[in-house]
Amino acid sequence: MVIRTTRLPKRPRVSVAESTLILAISVIKMSLPEDERPGAFEILRAIQDGIVTDIREPLDVPVGLPIEVDHLQQTPCSTEESVAGTCADSNTDAHAEDNATDTDTTDDADSDPDFNVADEEQVTVESDDDHEGIDNPGTSAGVGTPGGEPAEVIRARKRKRSVESWKKNRRREDRVRGRQYTSTTGQQVEAKKPQPACAASCRRKCTTIFTEEDRKQLCKSYYDLANYARQKDYICCNIVEQMPKQRVGRNPNKRNVSRSYSFPKGDRYEQVCQRFFMSTLDISESVIRHALKHKGSSGTFTSLDQRGKHSPANKTPALQIEGVRMHIRSIPSMESHYTRKDTQRKYLDSGLSIRKMHRDLYPAWCQKHGYAPVSEKVYRTIFNTEFNLGFHQPKKDRCLACTKFENLTGDAKEEFRPNHEEHLLRKEESATMKDADKTASANDPNLQAITFDLQAVLQTPFTDVGLLYYKRKLSVYNFTIYEQDTRKGYCYLWPESEGKRGANEIASCLLSYLRSLPPNIHHVTSFSDTCTGQNRNVHVAAALVWKLILCTLRLNVRKNTESLQHP
Repeated sequence: MVIRTTRLPKRPRVSVAESTLILAISVIKMSLPEDERPGAFEILRAIQDGIVTDIREPLDVPVGLPIEVDHLQQTPCSTEESVAGTCADSNTDAHAEDNATDTDTTDDADSDPDFNVADEEQVTVESDDDHEGIDNPGTSAGVGTPGGEPAEVIRARKRKRSVESWKKNRRREDRVRGRQYTSTTGQQVEAKKPQPACAASCRRKCTTIFTEEDRKQLCKSYYDLANYARQKDYICCNIVEQMPKQRVGRNPNKRNVSRSYSFPKGDRYEQVCQRFFMSTLDISESVIRHALKHKGSSGTFTSLDQRGKHSPANKTPALQIEGVRMHIRSIPSMESHYTRKDTQRKYLDSGLSIRKMHRDLYPAWCQKHGYAPVSEKVYRTIFNTEFNLGFHQPKKDRCLACTKFENLTGDAKEEFRPNHEEHLLRKEESATMKDADKTASANDPNLQAITFDLQAVLQTPFTDVGLLYYKRKLSVYNFTIYEQDTRKGYCYLWPESEGKRGANEIASCLLSYLRSLPPNIHHVTSFSDTCTGQNRNVHVAAALVWKLILCTLRLNVRKNTESLQHP
């Protein structure tokens, strides 16, 4: 069905040219007689300077190579013969026409599940640029255990609300820290500070024990706790309640307990009067009563701050929220076609939207499973904050180098500007080379200029029937080769059950096309993107080298092809 290659044993990291050369030498040694090998090695020396060679004499080479090839049948417009791909002749520009619009759906994946870069060296075919992946910004939340495995990053479609930055919460934070703030009525509330102390006639002589600096430090340490419960603990620990030793009369309005107030002074506690205690901390007696009322047997504050903690009357029940999650998960999703390596976002059918899901699909699902439906606002909130899902894919490939330059700012952008200008020059050079090859192929019957790429995944069947949205659809891949001079496109189609989107499938399609060329074609120039997992790797390079050895063909794989991703 496809080209299958036996992976080489683990080797030290070598250059791209060396890794390709090693594979080609092993192919020659296993396939050619000993007396015919010198001629093949001469060809490899020419290839070593760049994957460009000109072979005028065919070699009588046995087909028994270590590369196992299941021949692809090229039958234009045939849907019955589909091996690794069915070649269909199309008179329309499938990919690389100069006047391509923004609806061009080409493949620009940076990774392939069948190709492990860590095991084998990547092959770059005459390319001077090193691309760096760009991390996509997004909202994330860590989920994990302290001291255990790293937290799992969960990304959502939209960012969650930042409760800490709300004005009322910042006001509450300022109040508990004793800072100046503006109340909800617009009044300016001054920062907490020690108020006038008790009179000099106080029998505790508080002002002689604690200076003004001591009072300021006590007040600061109290509000630096910055926590409602810990501040109440501070009060409970510095006030002692006890039964009166002597009660005069039987007045029921008298207190049942007496309180003694104290502050830490060095390594001991000094007793103070009630007024000095309250004025130093700038609190009222009601704060003290509430703290002591909820004082536990351990001497600490046991109550929680219940202000603003009540549940609203119209709160959506947890069971209904879980029903929304189950409905969203029941709709099949797929990975991004363009940026599978750099994003965790998945995509639903392009014919769907949040409103359509809630209006057309959700009510019937709730009736079937016995859930009460929620409003569209609640449904949309859960979809946007708990799921990283989209409904469409980017319309056009983006150049990684240009995207990186656009995201830079300030001095970093100016520092990178010379490299970016050089990159744009290479882009213009690639466009000029492409136009020149297109013109040459139109004038030279022995020259063929082609472009090739993989289209976005085709979901089959494509329909608006609501029931099918819950079904797993078949993914179909379309590899397209476009001839610049004849303006013909050849489409190799295969379903996900027959193959994937790796280097083996791409190499099979390329070999099938090269075998179908007429005998007068001796020179082929190809343009493609720089997808490592599909185009720039050892498997495709070995397949092209094998084809060069077996036939009279000169092959140019152009460099700087990543510039073709520009609009």
